[in-house]
Amino acid sequence: MLGIYVTGLRTDMWAQGFALLAALGVTAAYAFIGACWLIVKTKGELQQKAYYWARKGLFILALGIVAVSVANLALHDEVSALWLSAPWGYVLFAIPTACFGLLLLCGVLLKKLPSAKGKGEWLPFFIALLVFLLCFTAFAISYYPFIIPGKMTILEALSDADSLRFLLVGVVIVVPVILAYTALVYKIFSGKAEKLSYY
Repeated sequence: MLGIYVTGLRTDMWAQGFALLAALGVTAAYAFIGACWLIVKTKGELQQKAYYWARKGLFILALGIVAVSVANLALHDEVSALWLSAPWGYVLFAIPTACFGLLLLCGVLLKKLPSAKGKGEWLPFFIALLVFLLCFTAFAISYYPFIIPGKMTILEALSDADSLRFLLVGVVIVVPVILAYTALVYKIFSGKAEKLSYY
């Protein structure tokens, strides 16, 4: 779905190939961040498996970032022009450079942390969050102001002012409730997962 969206909802073979590539990259990214979360939340044999999964996911994620970045440059002339022009080009090239620096650091940590006796277990997950944030930032800068790349801008997608006011009321009420609920859940489930015991 994401791959077809990025191509501007095209359905030709190039778009289908890019969609498949994006699907593999996104799957690897979520497997990587999930493994990093398991490193934080578990211990023992499952944590060791999570370290292994994170190392494998990290490699596939790095390949996916390279492949999707190159494909994005080939896919849209506007994106290519933005990435290859100053000053935004410098910022945009700094993003994948930072991503690969973080992924390299994470790869080193994933090798050393299993023998660190619990110290720094949160670092791979924190790095994974930073990599996600950087990738989404590059995506947003690359395609701004389009909602559907090459087809529809943000201004063209705006609803009527009355509809937006109605949505604002819902957002003002619902978003704080969601944030409070999320904070509560994180507090309740903080710490390592323990084996269930029934009394």
